[in-house]
Amino acid sequence: MTHAEFWARFRQHEKRLRDLQANTDRFLGELCEALGAVREGLGVEISDEEHGIRDLMITAGGDATLFDEVKKLVAEAPLLPHWNFIALKPPRGFDFTLELDGVCIAPSDLVFETLACSATPSALGIRVFVPPQMLGEGGLEAVRKVIEIGLGEETAASSIDHLEIAAEPDSTDQYIPLSDLEAYIEWFQKRSSSSPVS
Repeated sequence: MTHAEFWARFRQHEKRLRDLQANTDRFLGELCEALGAVREGLGVEISDEEHGIRDLMITAGGDATLFDEVKKLVAEAPLLPHWNFIALKPPRGFDFTLELDGVCIAPSDLVFETLACSATPSALGIRVFVPPQMLGEGGLEAVRKVIEIGLGEETAASSIDHLEIAAEPDSTDQYIPLSDLEAYIEWFQKRSSSSPVS
């Protein structure tokens, strides 16, 4: 399916699809199916209605190879009075809680340390310390989702080269709060770009 075909289909059904309360799962299923026909790996999130407008966000699921496709698709979106189209998940900061598989995650409680790579000094690796119940299967994906929400999809994918988790230590005083991750990335990138090449 081409971009134009996707938007023509969306426009044809947008009035019916605006009422998410009636059949949310069916709407999202149809939309995801259409996006998959445009390019496999694309996804969608839809906001609640506010002042008669909904945000429709097309995401690449953190896959940087799909970012350009998402941006092109959204750039070709029609102007519709009840919709605001967004390419990729925007940064939302770390002031939120997230519940995944029965575990409530508060990013404001998490800390991290940096991991050095002597072979590639400009690569950023971080180790996030998590509660013991997050060390099981899915813990790393949960942290990845938290970081994606906080930093935004594009920054999270392009700025962090390696991510791992470990059990939280007894004292976290010497570690960096996860809420400071964006500021740390900015500092790290400035330092890396100003370092002399040997």
